[in-house]
Amino acid sequence: LGLGLSSGSGSGSGSGIGLGLGLGLGLGLGIMATRAIFLGLGLMGAHGLALTTGMPNAAARMPQCAVQPGEFADRYDWKKQWYAVGFEKDMPKAGSPQPQPFSVFGEPYVVYSDGEGELVALEDRCPHRAAKLSHGSVKNGLLECNYHGWAFDSKGECKDIPQLSEGAVIPKAACVPQKTLKISEGIVYLWPGSPLEALASAPPQSKDNLNDEESLKKMIDVYSFTIDLPYSYELLLENLSDPAHIPVSHDRTPGGGKRENAQPLEMEVLDITPTGVESRFRNTRPKAKTSKKQETEDEAKDENTNAWTEIKIDAPGIVRYRFELPGGAAFGSALHCVPSSPYRSRLLFRTYFKGGGGVKGLLFKALFKSKTWYKPMWLRHLNSCKILEQDLGLITSQEDIMASKPGQIWADEALTLKSSDAVLIAVRQWLDGVGPALPHYQ
Repeated sequence: LGLGLSSGSGSGSGSGIGLGLGLGLGLGLGIMATRAIFLGLGLMGAHGLALTTGMPNAAARMPQCAVQPGEFADRYDWKKQWYAVGFEKDMPKAGSPQPQPFSVFGEPYVVYSDGEGELVALEDRCPHRAAKLSHGSVKNGLLECNYHGWAFDSKGECKDIPQLSEGAVIPKAACVPQKTLKISEGIVYLWPGSPLEALASAPPQSKDNLNDEESLKKMIDVYSFTIDLPYSYELLLENLSDPAHIPVSHDRTPGGGKRENAQPLEMEVLDITPTGVESRFRNTRPKAKTSKKQETEDEAKDENTNAWTEIKIDAPGIVRYRFELPGGAAFGSALHCVPSSPYRSRLLFRTYFKGGGGVKGLLFKALFKSKTWYKPMWLRHLNSCKILEQDLGLITSQEDIMASKPGQIWADEALTLKSSDAVLIAVRQWLDGVGPALPHYQ
């Protein structure tokens, strides 16, 4: 005989006592927070714990983690990761005097273009008085500090100190650590760790490989922008891996959803490892058709209502969506969440449409072009920023509540649904798994 605990998964929390044989079934009777009585049946393990699916099956507290907090900490090094600085098209060009600041977990870096037009990254700290070099400027290929004029080359070596006495030698300590940059799929990545270790590693890339010329030829559209946000990257990761909120929070917003399409989702978490999460979801019913035009537009996209959308989280924080469309076409996104500092993050947002073959592929291409040809880039940016602004107040309110309860565990504040939050829970489990290895973690 083993004594087991049973937990209700209804519209409130619930618990009870179960009794069973070995690995047999335990029957539990409990009272939920809503004062409704539920009867739960669960499987008991050898350790005597049983998790039930109580009635009614409307909601569930955070389930027991498949990944224990800190489980990945000894296999994860935040400095041995590639962090997206920005899109190559937005980086300083040859001859540009203006450097760009960048930070990861509060560690400051500066990126600029040297005299030969090559991008360079150094720690954003002058060895003289610790002023930020990003406040300076590039002159004759050297990055000059705007405090006292100390100038540094692309290796971080000081080449000029205006106040140095004639004949005096520049101190060897007057140098700035250099960091490694690599470019992949039009994105500039920085490696905070040792430059030697960076040589053996490559930045992550999408399944559709935007480095490949043949893949790029199949792209109907690639849309990208960068924005800095006033909340933590943990909550940004949660928000971007949460498809269930889109029809509600972004009702009738271009690029958003429609309130009547809010519905239970079928979600599957396939794997959680130190390198990220693999999951997928799909609708449980067809999307509502609000007009004849909408019906025509959805026809190419929703022919298969049960088609899965992949959601993959790649370390250190890339949210990738991919959905295959009729005729071999596909929609994909790579949403790079960068932990700038506590309560600050950077988002590199990219979506792309890949064309397919046959009549359906041509139909989808024509449909997409008909909806976007007349939209200038500033209007697309405006729509994207509107979506982020709609989430802004919600996410900062979450952060305020968490900050008001120091030491409170996130799971204790979240009443989650299997039919909307399963992927989000997996993301939080991954964050908890690597959390102790991070400089700061909420």
